[in-house]
Amino acid sequence: MDVKRSLQIPWAGVATVLLLVLLFLLFAPSPQAVHIEELTERARREVESGDTLAAYQTLQEALDLNPDQQTLYLSTAELALQTGQLDAAANLFEAVLQYEPDNHYARCLLGRVQFAQGQLDEARRNVSSGCSGFNTFLKELALAYAAAGQPDRALATAEEYFQHAPGDRDALEQAALHTAAVAPQDALPLLRAALQDPDLSNDLFPALIRAIEDARLQENPAMVYAAVGQVFVRFQCWPLARSALQMAVDADAEFSAAYAYLGFVLEQLQEDGYEALQRAYELEPDSLIAVLFLTDNLIQNQRALDALSLLENLLETQPANPAVYAQIGAASAASGDFPTAKSAYLQAVELAPGESTFWLALAQFSLHYEVEVAEVGLPAARNAVILSPEDASALDTLGYAHLLLGNTDIAARFLQQALAASPERAETWLHQGLLLQLQGDTHQAALALAEAAALDPAGSAGQRAARMLENLPQE
Repeated sequence: MDVKRSLQIPWAGVATVLLLVLLFLLFAPSPQAVHIEELTERARREVESGDTLAAYQTLQEALDLNPDQQTLYLSTAELALQTGQLDAAANLFEAVLQYEPDNHYARCLLGRVQFAQGQLDEARRNVSSGCSGFNTFLKELALAYAAAGQPDRALATAEEYFQHAPGDRDALEQAALHTAAVAPQDALPLLRAALQDPDLSNDLFPALIRAIEDARLQENPAMVYAAVGQVFVRFQCWPLARSALQMAVDADAEFSAAYAYLGFVLEQLQEDGYEALQRAYELEPDSLIAVLFLTDNLIQNQRALDALSLLENLLETQPANPAVYAQIGAASAASGDFPTAKSAYLQAVELAPGESTFWLALAQFSLHYEVEVAEVGLPAARNAVILSPEDASALDTLGYAHLLLGNTDIAARFLQQALAASPERAETWLHQGLLLQLQGDTHQAALALAEAAALDPAGSAGQRAARMLENLPQE
């Protein structure tokens, strides 16, 4: 969800409002009013030049001089919103509504600000059907409720969207998806109706129908929720996955796998999933899913040695499982023990030579830590591509291996194939930026790095791209 995009308003109107304020102030020529007039005129020029942050600061200065200048509040609030000063914008819009409670425009924007702040109930009270983009707001609000762990409110909001736009295909699809997460049996007619759309090419809906039909004969209703949740996980629909898995653990507090998947999903939503992951492990310490998800959390939180201890225990019961060896490789690498990591990854590919996943894990370990790139990383990446020739991750990894070895022409070919297969993969754009920089094309390198940073602003690839972008020589 692009919050900035959802908060866009017609900023050309800001200059008009400032001009009206300026004309108003011309009729109050006190020394203070004259100074406020100068500040307002300066803010107008700053808006016209595109420097909205300076304009906001200038108008805020004018308000500090005269807090009773009601005509300035709305313009200052709009500029605060435009520049991302959400707390200030909320306070200013509330000030507008104190002296002008029927200002529908200000109330709509206050609701948008509250939504961006995570105040979902408050946002819903202020954003009404008369607000611009109301249907889009309902869709985003439903997903935000799901992401916040409020599946019932998510479903109610999706249903309101469907009722408000009964002929809209997207409204039907959203109602079907949220119903599948909260009331799977009731979702079947909606899911089938959504499939009637000839433009619908998403495999998500057939997968949900199969999962619900296959699991509905289970005596434990939590199994149906878990099956739906796993489908949402497979399609990376994280808010909806959280709704379904929350319903699963609410229905069965002893359901280890549901807790494991819930913890994993929480991590994808940038929340702390450790408690759910630990609960899954406590319920079933020999569960492969529970141990793998928990140890991944431990590795990410610099507790690699704790992860290794759990994996060694699991190895006693699953001595021939390649996934366990691959995870031992990840934990060993994170602890700095590269020889053990390499040995574990090689054991994984020996146990499952036909699985591209483990060849890819070996290759990415070699490239990330630059351990025997030519001898280990490049051949492993080749095997991953041979086994999964259309896998963007495998293509990207093989391209990056060639890049590290200086084979720029070959690297360019595989990176282009990876981008064609998955144009929203931030890691590939990062590697493309590195390649273009090596080739001396600074302008195109900057564009590629900017794309990586935009696609993954909170992730390692996006942050690395942002740092490189800052240090890129200017043309």
